[in-house]
Amino acid sequence: PNAPMEQRYFDLMPPIDHLDDRRSENTLGLYAQDEWRFAAAWTLQLDLRLDHTPAAGNIGSLRWAMIYRPQPGTSAKMIYGRAFRAPNAYGRYYTHGSTQKVGPGLDAERIETTELTVDHVVAPGLRVGLGRFRNRMTDVISLAVDPPDGMTVFANQPALVARGWEFETEAQFGAGWRARGNWTWLHTDAYGAPVYNSPTRIGKLGVDGPRGKGAGGAPG
Repeated sequence: PNAPMEQRYFDLMPPIDHLDDRRSENTLGLYAQDEWRFAAAWTLQLDLRLDHTPAAGNIGSLRWAMIYRPQPGTSAKMIYGRAFRAPNAYGRYYTHGSTQKVGPGLDAERIETTELTVDHVVAPGLRVGLGRFRNRMTDVISLAVDPPDGMTVFANQPALVARGWEFETEAQFGAGWRARGNWTWLHTDAYGAPVYNSPTRIGKLGVDGPRGKGAGGAPG
C-alpha cells in the first residue's frame, strides 16, 4: 500500500517552520511457512519472507528450526534466522538547522541469530529449559557525530555481536495460576570491543492467573 508519511517541527511563538516533510512510499511483503515431520521424533519448520521497501530494496529473511522430541515432555531445538530492520522516516529524512542532517545512503540493519535449546518437564506442572544463543547485527543504525561539521547524523555502524546462555523455568499451579522465571548471562561486543554499558545478567520473574468473579484463588 501507498503509505503517507509526515514530519513537522515548528515553533508557535513566533511561528517558524523548521521542518515540513511530506511523502509517501510503497512497501510489499510476501511470506511463506511450512513444516515437515520426516521422522517420528524429528520436525523441520521453515519460514521465508521477501520484502520490498524504498530504503532496503528487495531483501529476504528466513528462519528454520530443527526440533527433536525423543520422548513426551522433552525437546531439543536448533534455530537459525536472518531478519532486517529498514531505517524509518526519522532516520532518513529528519533534519534540524545546524544540529542534525540527513545521512546519505542509510541502509537497513541486519541480524543473524543462532540458538540451541533443550526443554524438559521434570515433574507434572514443572518445566525447565537451557539455551545457548548468538546474535550478530550488521549495519547497525546509530546516531553519530560527523567530525567535519559537528552535526549529528544517522549512519550504519560496524557489527554488534551478543552471545550467552539462558535458563528458564515454569511452574503451573491449581486454579490456572502459573509462575515463570528467566535468567540470562550475556556478553556483547561492539565494533570489536566490549560494550561496557550493556547488561551482563538479566533476570525476569512473573506470576499470572485468572481474575474476576468465579476465578479460583491464588495458590497457597
